[in-house]
Amino acid sequence: MDTSTTASVASANASTSTSMAYDLGSMSKDDVIDLFNKLGVFQAAILMFAYMYQAQSDLSIAKFADMNEASKESTTAQKMANLVDAKIADVQSSSDKNAKAQLPDEVISYINDPRNDITISGIDNINAQLGAGDLQTVKAAISAKANNLTTTVNNSQLEIQQMSNTLNLLTSARSDMQSLQYRTISGISLGK
Repeated sequence: MDTSTTASVASANASTSTSMAYDLGSMSKDDVIDLFNKLGVFQAAILMFAYMYQAQSDLSIAKFADMNEASKESTTAQKMANLVDAKIADVQSSSDKNAKAQLPDEVISYINDPRNDITISGIDNINAQLGAGDLQTVKAAISAKANNLTTTVNNSQLEIQQMSNTLNLLTSARSDMQSLQYRTISGISLGK
């Protein structure tokens, strides 16, 4: 068994004796039904809650990782937009009304990196000296990327909050099920 599977099984087993001893995700519908019939209603429900909790937790972790990456990318895009903004300020503050400026190499590399998906329309050569208008166009394209990434981060935060609420509901439902199981067993054993 690889270490990630071992850790997953170990953490699941720590929470309940039946949790994740079965991989419900890889079982057929009939196998799951047979398993639940063998376990009984309470243990089957607890197992199901544990499985749903683990699945929801895994989704939350993946969403957080995506959000973290988008946040880093947004920060980088904003940095690039700020570098272009500095060049715009240089051109606009020049006494020469036809002043132009070269984009920093860092910005050119950022724009040319296909992973960043930056499209600048109306400018044929970003390596050339650019006037204030062209620099504004470059800044707008990079700022749009930064804004899209910020929106992604904000949406991810909302999704993570919803996932957290779902995890809380699953925890509460599992606790309620265990309490019901205890009361039922106590009632049977005490004859109440």
